Amino acid sequence: MIQNILSMFSSHGVGIWEYEIVADKFNFVNDYFHVLNLENSKINFSNRNEQSKCIHTEDIESYQKAFDTAIKTQTKDTSVMYRLMGKEDSILWFEDHFFFVEKTAESEAKILAYTTKADAIKIQEAKAIESEAHYRQLVNVLFPDFIFVFDENFDFVDIILPEGLRLFHNNDEVIGTSGRNLYSPEVSDLFEVNIKETLETGKVKEIEYHLDLFGTRYYYQARLVPIPGRKIFTLIRDIGDRVRRMEDLLESRRKAQEADKLKSAFLANMSHEIRTPLNAIIGFTEILISDEEHDPESVRRYTEIIHSNNELLLQLVNDVLELSQLESGRNEIVLKKTNVKNLIDEVFRTQRLKIKKGLQFNVVAPEEDIWVYTDPNRIKQVLFNFISNASKNTEKGSITLSVMVEENQLKFAVKDTGKGIPENRIHEIFNRFEKLDIFTQGTGLGLSIAKEVVERLGGEIKVESEVGVGSTFSFGIPYKDEMTTLMNATKIEEGRELPSKQRKKILVGEDSPENYKIIEETLGKRYELIWVTDGEELVNSFILENPNLVLLSIQLPVLSGIDAIKKIRSISQSVPIIGVTSNDFYLEQKWAVESGCNDVISKPYSAIKIEEIVTVFI
Repeated sequence: MIQNILSMFSSHGVGIWEYEIVADKFNFVNDYFHVLNLENSKINFSNRNEQSKCIHTEDIESYQKAFDTAIKTQTKDTSVMYRLMGKEDSILWFEDHFFFVEKTAESEAKILAYTTKADAIKIQEAKAIESEAHYRQLVNVLFPDFIFVFDENFDFVDIILPEGLRLFHNNDEVIGTSGRNLYSPEVSDLFEVNIKETLETGKVKEIEYHLDLFGTRYYYQARLVPIPGRKIFTLIRDIGDRVRRMEDLLESRRKAQEADKLKSAFLANMSHEIRTPLNAIIGFTEILISDEEHDPESVRRYTEIIHSNNELLLQLVNDVLELSQLESGRNEIVLKKTNVKNLIDEVFRTQRLKIKKGLQFNVVAPEEDIWVYTDPNRIKQVLFNFISNASKNTEKGSITLSVMVEENQLKFAVKDTGKGIPENRIHEIFNRFEKLDIFTQGTGLGLSIAKEVVERLGGEIKVESEVGVGSTFSFGIPYKDEMTTLMNATKIEEGRELPSKQRKKILVGEDSPENYKIIEETLGKRYELIWVTDGEELVNSFILENPNLVLLSIQLPVLSGIDAIKKIRSISQSVPIIGVTSNDFYLEQKWAVESGCNDVISKPYSAIKIEEIVTVFI
């Protein structure tokens, strides 16, 4: 009977053996080496040491661990798959099953085992891996975005991504977790309802949804396909371009409709604003060229009226063109080192002749030189507008132009003793063509332009007013006191700029001291580095420092890196910006480039990589 059983094992290629633990000896029950075809491969052993020499080096540890586990824990069934090395480096796959046999009166404790060939299993596994790779490659070609496989509970079963695309730090950590960890409650509910319907009906369903990441909204289409095992094969495509085109069309239609409504009002405004000065110019010109004789005083008065209305008409044209350039983004801010004292002196000299007679024009400014990085022409443009409005609306008293340092800002202000603005109308004064007094000359565009300019300089216009007492218009721009010390130390004459430094300047936005240290060690010897730790400070330092390149982390506190990039791009389209992402997430990189980055580096990065990229742009 026993011999028949052994013959049956032998005929099926199963080798039977036992291991005497105390004696460290193998006993082969049937013709073990012949049954497993080990003779042809010149494999033979009689104890564990000899056996180890035949096992593949990569499998020795796992085999010994399984063998020792069977002995120490007296496990009744332990198995291990391994490779034996034959002649000419041939490799044979086997699987051993161990059974611990307790000590008896007749014999010591031992291991009873059987060995089977595992080549067929490994070939099948290799084919499965190859098939899966082919399947994934085919999916990537036919459907280039990405695929999630969910179970009926909306848990991740698999994630299939095209080569080079990375959505998560580690896909394996996501497998088994709920889709609700990725999606909002509303989108998760949408998925769960449609997964349930797809499994019940067996029909393919399509849904569209949005995903909000880092303050940006992305749009996707998901096709839900039922597959065996009550799973859902979810093919996901980015439809952001399509949605944005649709939104652009709807926005264009809305703007066209709005423009149609506003066209008549705009033409009425422009007609009135143009006809008023033209009427004075034409009327008094005709009077002057008429045959009637005029006394010198009348001629002088008529000429002044024509001149003032010429200026008003020219201002209207300039304001309309200025507003158009600001809106189109063609009117770029040009930052340079500016002596504030000289700037205020120029404003005073230019405007004092235009102030209404009988009004005092005062200037309050620090006696020492103050230097700042800004666009001096834009500063003057805003101050000219403030002073012009103050003069128009002030009959008696004074107009005071002031500048002062307040913490990290340089604050400009124009204060008047005019009629003031009702509190309920202060918010209207920055609207286009808005004039609180229709009898006062002006286009109603100046304050709207001033607001745009100040915001692009990194500041904000503020208004304080009381009816019958007067108004104060003010704004601040970023400033740091080290600039004054630096300028004085170099003994620069008034009106002259600092000589350019030997090293180019890089503004670094990084909230991690450790990460900045890497950048400093890599770039500090070749470039001048300015380090800031949040997005708001980054924008202010950009205006102050006028760097040659900006290198910033996308994940910055206070003001996000993306918002900081957008603000910098509203000031300058030419300065190179390199974004550093916390990982190589596809969406984060795409988001950074769309916001204005010239290039994106993913952490972790090498010193050589960051130096190469910086060298390209600087």
